[in-house]
Amino acid sequence: MKCPECGTDYRDEYTHCHDCEVPLVSDSDYEQRQRAAEADREKYRDMKIVEVCSVQGVAEADVIRGMLESIGIESMTRGHSVLSVHPFTMDGMGEVRILVAEPDAEAAREAIATHFEEDSS
Repeated sequence: MKCPECGTDYRDEYTHCHDCEVPLVSDSDYEQRQRAAEADREKYRDMKIVEVCSVQGVAEADVIRGMLESIGIESMTRGHSVLSVHPFTMDGMGEVRILVAEPDAEAAREAIATHFEEDSS
């Protein structure tokens, strides 16, 4: 038996990891989980991240990220935020860029365009 979190070996009579406090799994299940995790890491290792839009402010970026998440597209942001000092944006200082994995870029751009069309209506 192994802990799925830390990988510690346990005798068969144990059911939970003493340190992680999670149920133990069989050695074969542990190995299967490790192979799946490595496959996920390999899948994302060379994936390119692209910018799909740029907005002014964290609040608008959060709305767009929530909308993308609701349709199954993971995203992240990049930008400089000085909102804790000045509650306004100036010369690009409040610009926030929305980034997604390249395979999701076209769908993300379409969803964002639809979002902005609905907002202007």
